[in-house]
Amino acid sequence: AKGDHDRAIADYTKVIALAPNFANAYNNRGTSYRAKGDDARAIADYTKAIELDPKSDEVYRHRAHMFLMEGELDKAIADYDKAIENDPKDANHAGERGLARFSKGDFKNAAADLLTAIQLGDGAYSVLLRFLARTRIGEAAEAELESNAARLKTKDWPFAVTELYLGKRSPAAMLDAAATPDDRCEAQFYIGQWHLLKGNQPEAEAGLKAAVATCDKDFPASIAAIAELKRLKP
Repeated sequence: AKGDHDRAIADYTKVIALAPNFANAYNNRGTSYRAKGDDARAIADYTKAIELDPKSDEVYRHRAHMFLMEGELDKAIADYDKAIENDPKDANHAGERGLARFSKGDFKNAAADLLTAIQLGDGAYSVLLRFLARTRIGEAAEAELESNAARLKTKDWPFAVTELYLGKRSPAAMLDAAATPDDRCEAQFYIGQWHLLKGNQPEAEAGLKAAVATCDKDFPASIAAIAELKRLKP
């Protein structure tokens, strides 16, 4: 919790030596490796945790997110399938599988997952990504976006993005509403998507590249932007 991941890893390693079948020790050590950027060891620990406790939805989701960052979208989706099978009522599982399917270009099934996430209680990000997924398959999604936005409990970020897509803000005004570095990196992704929907490919690429350059690699905006850029420049 203090961010001292090397000592956390040392302690979890001792736990594993004392109790080698304790799945949660592998799960937690994997999360510490992930925080250090050691993706291969994180995946290995999550895999061992799954072997020991195949009914854990959390570990499947953790490994799925690692595959998502690596661009292994089919593997990510397969793990999200197992997470949902183990706990179908967790909105995070559906929302993140929606992100994986959006990144793969499977916009129809992404929209279905994101609707499930919204119904289970997920928030503004699923609302926004569902709007984008529906729009990409040619559906008129503005009315649903406005209805969903009206039900959000706060007008804090990323509410300004819904106003951009509803024509109530310009991209510059939306970017002005992004108060933190994380908000601004997300704003670049949404600006890129806004231009993409309007057919402005050079501006779309610029926004998506800015998102990749400024977001942490495990941010959904970065993951989706990388996948989008690959589609634009196969």
